[in-house]
Amino acid sequence: MSQKQLAASAELDSSFISLLESGQRTPSTATLEAISKALEVPMYLIMLLGSKPEDLRGLPQKEAQVLGHQILTLLTQEPAKTG
Repeated sequence: MSQKQLAASAELDSSFISLLESGQRTPSTATLEAISKALEVPMYLIMLLGSKPEDLRGLPQKEAQVLGHQILTLLTQEPAKTG
């Protein structure tokens, strides 16, 4: 999905998406919700993927395994058909 497509689907400006990707802006919770809905990815996974390694220290191994499995499932599933 291109920045332009994501922006349109999330009802955001494509230049704002670019600023988010480059780390020049920090998204609000509402923005993360819009992006997660547009990408059809749970918001907690977007937050996990955007985490810094030091933010994940102390994550129990069982939780890390569950999250890893969920990420793998999302990345390998067929996209939902629309319309």
